[in-house]
Amino acid sequence: MEILYWYCTENKIVKTDEKTDVPSIYNRLILARDYLQGYEESEIKKTVNEMNDWIKTLEESYEIDDEIDDDKGNQLDSASRVWRRRITDAYTIKLKSLKDTTDIFNELRSTRDILTKMGEKSEIEEIKSLLTDINKSSISLLFSSPTRRTFEPKLRGILTSTNSGPVYMAGYFDQAMLPELSEMTDKLELRILSPELKNTRQDNVNKDALERLYKKGAKIKVHSMLHARFVVTPTESIVGSVDIKSDCLGGRRYDLCVYTNNPILVSDLRDYANSIWSEAKYLF
Repeated sequence: MEILYWYCTENKIVKTDEKTDVPSIYNRLILARDYLQGYEESEIKKTVNEMNDWIKTLEESYEIDDEIDDDKGNQLDSASRVWRRRITDAYTIKLKSLKDTTDIFNELRSTRDILTKMGEKSEIEEIKSLLTDINKSSISLLFSSPTRRTFEPKLRGILTSTNSGPVYMAGYFDQAMLPELSEMTDKLELRILSPELKNTRQDNVNKDALERLYKKGAKIKVHSMLHARFVVTPTESIVGSVDIKSDCLGGRRYDLCVYTNNPILVSDLRDYANSIWSEAKYLF
């Protein structure tokens, strides 16, 4: 849905590089109305009708070489602020409803194309930057098995290079990678999620590792419904079956993960991790 919430610049949907001549404003209104026509949202239909009223006013009240007078200009500015709110709300709802990454990418790309046509430079650059990040992003499989071990070096690289948090990690732990995780707590907030612990050998080993990390500054929570395994930083994520344990990292099991630095997917996973975190209970 190509709703032009970005059509506003400094609260003026019809701003035309400081030009107030009627043809410039008229042409911008026509362009905005044409893009918005055909959408079923009641607030957008109302906006299109009001734009049509303004188009008719300009056609009937002004000559081609006229400048718009202050009174009408103020009224149009006021109307454009209302349009901005309506269109922004509708566009936000639309983007939030998109779940498929390809749909989001295509929506952003169409937004960029419209902005290019309209000459909105600041908004174009912002969306171009996001599209560039998406285009440059990668998605790859990480393996941990007796013959193929790509998960462990990738994880070490992420832990070493990440300088901002919070960083979420979910699963079981033992003494593996405790030095790297302990060092991470010196520079950022580390949030660890664990399944609920019972009095078993595995859980006691897990609890010992978590307690060591807690003493180093990590925040530890447990959730009785947790089954997911993930690592997510502000810019990268790994999701799969691997725990941060010696048997997983050492290739003594067959595990598989997916790595990505796609900003949309990472953002979704961070939201997911934070939602679990908000429900979980502190272990220590």
